Order: sequence, then structure tokens, then C-alpha cells
Amino acid sequence: MLKISAIGGMIIAVVVIPLSPAVASECPQSAYSSGQCVTITTELDNTGATVGASQTSEGAPGHSAPASSPPSSFWSPPPPREPIIGSAECEIKLSGYCRAQSPSKDPPAAVATPPEPPSQASDLRNFSPGSPSIVLEPAGWSIPRVPTNMYALVGETREAGELLGWPIEVLFQPSQYVWNFGDGNTARLSIAGKSWGGAQFSPTETSHVYSQPGTYQVSLTVGYVASYRFDGGAFRSIPGVVWRDAGSQMLAVLRVTSVLVERGCAPSSLVDGRC
Repeated sequence: MLKISAIGGMIIAVVVIPLSPAVASECPQSAYSSGQCVTITTELDNTGATVGASQTSEGAPGHSAPASSPPSSFWSPPPPREPIIGSAECEIKLSGYCRAQSPSKDPPAAVATPPEPPSQASDLRNFSPGSPSIVLEPAGWSIPRVPTNMYALVGETREAGELLGWPIEVLFQPSQYVWNFGDGNTARLSIAGKSWGGAQFSPTETSHVYSQPGTYQVSLTVGYVASYRFDGGAFRSIPGVVWRDAGSQMLAVLRVTSVLVERGCAPSSLVDGRC
């Protein structure tokens, strides 16, 4: 700018260079995001210095609202809103404000719980022990007034399956043996019995003596105690007994006729009641 003045009859030309306003802005990303970006301006001219300030609002980038202060005064920005980004007061922050954790949109995962366990042995309708059977000694015949041996072929049984979608294993163990000898006598025993071996017609814990010749139907029922476990855990016992029929067998008790022989007949040589 050229400025011409007359002083004492002399014409003096003076070149005046206008001073550009000085701008001071310290605006970190955190302050800008929270709407707290403040720009300080200082303008110098021939009359003095003018200090001003502008604050950028969030959501309107590039627009500022000037806030002038009187000449030669200092403008102090308002205190920031709390908490600001970077504070440790909350985990989630947006534009300088704390935000609560949003609830998950996924439904909570269902917790699988075992089904109601069986309360008694009769609840195990879909499970059953193995089939026991009867062994008579001698095989199918005997004679009066000597022991006839009989025992059960039986053992524990394990069955695997599912109960309401859960893997379950059931254990059956024989515990009671109810014999019906066919001559009006019965016996309830706690053992299965075993074979004579070489001691034919010797008494055993499960033998029975018939007093009269005849044909008798021998039957047996075996009682099992049960226990269960889910998914390979420990077995838990169940009150009650599960009964299983072992069937029946016919026994011929032969009539014995006295015969004079030189040395008699050894019991081990008897076959169908004959030497």
C-alpha cells in the first residue's frame, strides 16, 4: 500500500505493508473429536494488537465461530468435558464421553444339565440285565436221598445307551437267587453256586435232596441290583431290584433198586442211575 503525505511543503511517499494476523492453533485429535478445538488469533496494526479465539464444533468440520476478546486481553478456553479420551475412568469412550458396554445381540448360550437321574431300578425300562441260565448235576437226572447239585450261570451286565440325550451306562450285578425245586420246596440264596467238580453227589451250598423218585421242574429267578453313571463318571447305586427269569429245566429222580454186587457201585460210575 502506498501512502503519500505532505510535510513542510515536501511530498513524502511511504510504503505501508499491512501485517497479516498471526494464528496460533494447538488442536490435537482428541480435542477436535470432543468439540474442544480452540484457535487463538493475534492481529497487529498501527493502533495496537487484537487477540481473538475461535472454537470448532463437532459435526461441522471447517466451520468456526469467532469469539473476540477486547484488545490486549487474554482469552481462556472453557474447561474440557470429563472424562476425555484417554482417561482411565471408563473402558469405552466416544467423543470424549464414557459409553457403557453394549449388550450382546447373541442369545445366552444354553447350559446343558444332566437329566433327572433314575430314582429306582424300575425307572430303567429300556435297560435289562443279561439272561441267566440253570445247570443241573447230574445232567437231567438224580436219585432220591442224595444231593442234586444245581447252580446259575450268571454274571454282571453293563449296558450303554442314552437318557434324554445324555450318554448313560447301567451296571447290573446279580445279588439274589430264588430257586423252585419243583417238589414244593424253594430257597432264596445270595450265591450263584458252582460245579461239583470231581466230588459227585457231595453236598454244596446250592444242592437239594429229593426224597421221592419222580419228574420235577426246577426253575430259577435272579435278582439284580443296578447302578448308573453319566458320561463316564462314577457309578451311583439305585434302590430296588431288577428280576430276570432264568427259565426252568426238567429233572428225573430215578427209583433205585437194590442189587447184590461183588464190590458195589462207585458214585462216580453212575450213569442214568446205573453202574
